[in-house]
Amino acid sequence: MVLGDGDTVVFGSRLIPDLIEITYSNALKLPAQFARDLFLFDYWIKNEDRTMTEYSGNPNLFYQAGSDNYVVLDHNLAFDEDYNFGRNAYLHPGNKVWLSSQRDVLWQDHYSAKLTIALQGFEQYAATLPATWLDDETDYLQQIRRTLLQYNDDEFWEVLI
Repeated sequence: MVLGDGDTVVFGSRLIPDLIEITYSNALKLPAQFARDLFLFDYWIKNEDRTMTEYSGNPNLFYQAGSDNYVVLDHNLAFDEDYNFGRNAYLHPGNKVWLSSQRDVLWQDHYSAKLTIALQGFEQYAATLPATWLDDETDYLQQIRRTLLQYNDDEFWEVLI
C-alpha cells in the first residue's frame, strides 16, 4: 500500500467485518487442527506475539461468526533471535491442543511437507520488499531464511515431540 504522494510504502490492512477477539474460553474451543497449525506456524516463525492466559493476553486472533472463520494477524515480533519456546509455548492460544494431544514423529513428516511448500515463495515475496526497508539490516532476509529453514534440522522438532 502506498500512502501520500507515493513516496511512503506501508503494510496495508483490509476491513473484515464482524470480528470478535478470541478470549481464553474461546481459545479452549479452537478446532484442534487449526490450533495445532497455528501453534506450529508461530513456532516456525519464532513469533512470541500471540499470547493468552485465563487472566489476559494478546492473542492476535479473531473469530468471524458469520463465516465461521478465524483471522490471524500481527506478526511484527516474528523472527526474534531471542525467541524462547519454553516460555512461549504455555502462553500460546493453541497450547492446550498441541501440548495435551498425542504427538509423534509423523507430525514432522506432515508439517515438513507443508513448510517446504510455504517456503517456495520466499524469494518472490522478498523481492517485493522496498529496498529501503532493508537498508539498516542488510542481512535480515538471510536471517529470516535461516530461521525458516531450521525445520530441516532435528533440533527444530525435538522440542515439539
